[in-house]
Amino acid sequence: MQLLFLLSTMRQLYIMLFLTSMNCSMPNKGRVVIDLDPPWADLFETESIILKCEAEDGSSGWKYEWAKENKGMLEKLKNTTGSNGDTYRIKSVKDYDSGIYWCQAERVTETTESASCTLNVLKGRPGVSITLQPSFTIVYVGEWLSLKCEVKETSAGWKYSWAAGTDSNLIQVQHLSDVIVIGTELRFKPVKLSHQERYWCQASRKSFQSSSSSFLLQITDKVPKVLLSIQTSEGPVFTGETVSMKCELDEDSAGWIYIWYKGMEHNSKFHTNSSRDPAGSNYVITQSGISDSDVYRCQAERPATHFFSNLSETAILKISNPPKPRLTIERKWMKVYQTENVSLKCVIENFTSDWNYTWYKDGIKQNACRNSENCSVYAINSVAEQHSGNYTCRAKAHSKYSEISDPLQLHVFKNGPQLILWSSSVVTYTGIPVNLSCMIMGESSKWEILWYNESQKLFAEDQGNTEVSNYSIVSANVWDSGKYCCRAKREKFLSNCSNQVEIQVFQSHLKPILIIEPDERDIYREDKFIITCRFNETITGWNFSLYKDGLKVTHSSPYTVSSAKSSDSGEYWCEAESKLDANVKLNQSNALNITVQALPETLLTQMLRSEIFNIIFKGQVTLKCETAWNSTDWKYIWFRNTAVVNEAHQGGLYIIYTGHDSYGVEYSCRGQQFTKPFYSEYSEVVTPSVTVLKARLIAAASLVIILLICGILLKCGCKRLLRVKGTDKKGVYPSMNMHNSDCSQPTDATFYAMTRLNFTSLDSATNDETNNMLYHTIE
Repeated sequence: MQLLFLLSTMRQLYIMLFLTSMNCSMPNKGRVVIDLDPPWADLFETESIILKCEAEDGSSGWKYEWAKENKGMLEKLKNTTGSNGDTYRIKSVKDYDSGIYWCQAERVTETTESASCTLNVLKGRPGVSITLQPSFTIVYVGEWLSLKCEVKETSAGWKYSWAAGTDSNLIQVQHLSDVIVIGTELRFKPVKLSHQERYWCQASRKSFQSSSSSFLLQITDKVPKVLLSIQTSEGPVFTGETVSMKCELDEDSAGWIYIWYKGMEHNSKFHTNSSRDPAGSNYVITQSGISDSDVYRCQAERPATHFFSNLSETAILKISNPPKPRLTIERKWMKVYQTENVSLKCVIENFTSDWNYTWYKDGIKQNACRNSENCSVYAINSVAEQHSGNYTCRAKAHSKYSEISDPLQLHVFKNGPQLILWSSSVVTYTGIPVNLSCMIMGESSKWEILWYNESQKLFAEDQGNTEVSNYSIVSANVWDSGKYCCRAKREKFLSNCSNQVEIQVFQSHLKPILIIEPDERDIYREDKFIITCRFNETITGWNFSLYKDGLKVTHSSPYTVSSAKSSDSGEYWCEAESKLDANVKLNQSNALNITVQALPETLLTQMLRSEIFNIIFKGQVTLKCETAWNSTDWKYIWFRNTAVVNEAHQGGLYIIYTGHDSYGVEYSCRGQQFTKPFYSEYSEVVTPSVTVLKARLIAAASLVIILLICGILLKCGCKRLLRVKGTDKKGVYPSMNMHNSDCSQPTDATFYAMTRLNFTSLDSATNDETNNMLYHTIE
């Protein structure tokens, strides 16, 4: 915006200077003016100029006189031109032509006041210079800038031309891409690396010319790098602290301003309103908050050339609330008993600073901590009742304090925890598992549980893991009977025995049974049936495995067959296994022999013999579906390309009509009834085509007609022969007298056959069927 304003102002000044130079002098009174051609009063030696005097109002009839002021005296000028002396011409000005020129007009008795104009003749040639606009020391590829050509003494009336290259190889700038000459400027839109050249400009006015020295435009394609740094106090940044960020270039920083971005979104630019320098290279947050936590970036811009640097690397500012320490008990239990050791630990998580900790009991600061350099651990050896209370801690690092931790309550007990023992069964049978559970009331910490039977300790090899609260007898025996109890142990502390549970084990002969649902003997293909293995009694703790023909089918019960197949036939039996030990198994169940029977076959046919008339004249084919089992209970389902045709139509016959889109597709069917078997098999697929059948019928009919015509012709020939013989031997063969017959007329049967067989559209049929149908038609 600053560059555009500067260019606009310069352009307005240039226009004002040009307009005022058009009239060398305007009189205060009178009606004549002096015009200059060319319209400038500052001239260099050898330039030419024409001064013309004329009435201001454009009236005619005037005669003009010229004079030049020289050392305060007016000297009348001769050699004026024009019919009335209104023009004074200087072909090649010299130094002595400098001065004030006067003009006066006369007409009869009327005289105007004179007008003056000052000419200034300069020695030598004008100085021409090239400057970079804006005047940066480093030019980057992509910048919008210009070279300006200026005449030092005066700028009126000059035209400028540009060239680039070397002294021996100059090229006009018109041949360069993205370059345009506007007035005194050579503008680049934008700068390219190929624009790095030496440039000359030439100022010309009429036939007068002057050239500049060369100007080397140095361009770099290296985009300046921006460095972003965050300056904070040592350690983590907490809310309320002051945060300062700085954005700076690694090279020349003249003419740059800085843009700040918060977040990674494209439109995350923001205008800072905190403490900053005029160029915006510093961004200061005086009262930081959680909302200031984000990813920050910055970028440098040269507004004068619309050029931007690359974005800086991201800087992550993380502002947190003062942390709250986490207080834990390293022994992993809150209730402790006398003589036990206790260690409390205070930790600041997710922060790596060197924290030092202070401990409090019931709000009172404790004087010393133990076994830790920074007091993060508070240890108590052999606790007593007076150590019970609420403990808290607080951390400090680099003059920053954390919050106070949540309290941790330590309760020291005299007596041990209460234990409750129960059993899954108190009266059971041999082979059945028994599970004992020991629960510690009001305790969630880890205890070692010890088990006893009749005051005899049960060892690890008998009970598995002694640290669990369950004791399992995988397969009970008679000698497992007795009174059981449990005790809890932690470090040196051992509790009293729990309540006693007496278990009695008796001999038993359990055996699983196998049943099938539904309980029917006939199983057909596609039927659903369920096989279940169970006990007659409600007994838990067992898994059931199902076998078929000696091979295991599944590990679970019940076993469901959704759609029976012939491969599902076989002998089934099951076996019970203990959930606690798969090696403990009971006797096999009863066996079930299952036979999956096949479904009745379905036959799908086309009815041809009785449908010839319908096929030929009505263009329809009738399909017939029937099952191998003769039963009036069957209904039929029809399929067209595997999709049900019409659920409401369940008859055994299905008619297809001429022109219907049913031709050329596949048809099938199957039977359905409400008693077993519920379905028959799917029929084979039939693809009817009425057109082929009719074509075969016409071909057969045409052959029959030809044979009939041949027979008639033969019969007529025979009659003519007999008629000739009858002339010679009249009455010899009275039975052969055929005078009532006329060979030229077809018989009624022939006419009927020809008429009935005159059709155009046909469908499919076999040759034998066609012959039979024609035979019945002719009869």
